[in-house]
Amino acid sequence: MSWDKFSQIYRWEMEFANPNQLQDEKFWFELAKETGGPILDIAAGDGRITKSLLKTGFQVTALELSKKMIEKLQLINDENLTIVNADMKNFNLETRFNLIVVGYFSFQQILNLEEQIQFLKNIKKHLTKNGILGIDIYPCVCEGNDESQMKMIYKRKYENNIVEMYSSYKIDRLDLIKYWKDFYRITSLSTKESIEFYNEIALKECSPDYMNLLFAKADLKIVAKYGSFNKDVVTQNSENIIYLLK
Repeated sequence: MSWDKFSQIYRWEMEFANPNQLQDEKFWFELAKETGGPILDIAAGDGRITKSLLKTGFQVTALELSKKMIEKLQLINDENLTIVNADMKNFNLETRFNLIVVGYFSFQQILNLEEQIQFLKNIKKHLTKNGILGIDIYPCVCEGNDESQMKMIYKRKYENNIVEMYSSYKIDRLDLIKYWKDFYRITSLSTKESIEFYNEIALKECSPDYMNLLFAKADLKIVAKYGSFNKDVVTQNSENIIYLLK
């Protein structure tokens, strides 16, 4: 995925296509108040979750790879924020954290089993003795059939623009990976000029059984598991599974 391109539409994409996901901000904020700092926000993006974590008053480190997202993070004016430009699959920080957050399905962008285990083991090294790792998983990535034709997902007004998104996808049934190809058109209402670009993203399906295997390999133990950001019980229909581990 080209996060540099995606950075310009990340915020309204959340509001248009997946508004329920915005409930995670309160969830991570409340958890951070319980665990205390310091806190690490992995794949922090434009700082959506980071801003909520900073409201606790604790020290927060935002780790992000995209330079355009880093520019957005740098707009956050908070003395408790440290920004690190690094790949979440391979980083080494001196600080150990009471809470590490891997939000909005970011973990599922790691498509390889060995790299997933390596990631979790590295996370464990960055936790304090009683530190908590929180991971948000979308468990049903590979449901449905391939959609080879671009279909409109939304066309909405945002500020002084009309934003259109079209999407297609294919599913690798062997490795359980879903590949999306999305097209965006952003048209200025004042100038009538348009910006168009494609973006691609892939997510690995991570069922509860699969995650249990990964956690065992990384020597991490589940201390809580929720089927929503309201802390509902996990069911087959849960669109989010939030794991808390130590």
